[in-house]
Amino acid sequence: MLFTARLGWSQGSTTAAMNGTITDKDGAGLPGATVIAVHTPTNTQYVAPTNSDGRFNIQGMRVGGPYTVRVTFVGFKDVTRNDINLTLGQSLRFDQKLSDATTEPGRSSGDATA
Repeated sequence: MLFTARLGWSQGSTTAAMNGTITDKDGAGLPGATVIAVHTPTNTQYVAPTNSDGRFNIQGMRVGGPYTVRVTFVGFKDVTRNDINLTLGQSLRFDQKLSDATTEPGRSSGDATA
């Protein structure tokens, strides 16, 4: 009887995962970018930096959603995607291209006044 009860405990995967590559506009990986996934109903945060190829991997995420995913990197515009849902055992592929940050509108090096 104990043997059959033990079989019931091994249910397999109970979580989801997210992985992908963060790149610049030319498709080059961005090492050191930060990916933050927030499970909105519980405010549970999952944070992962990208490796030298711009790849990241987050394991053990709550199933369901919605999630808000934010990608940040110095010198680039932050990107936020909302309403992402994960299913049981899923490994969601999340690739994101970042754009260069722009300078303040209306200002350039030639705008100095005396």
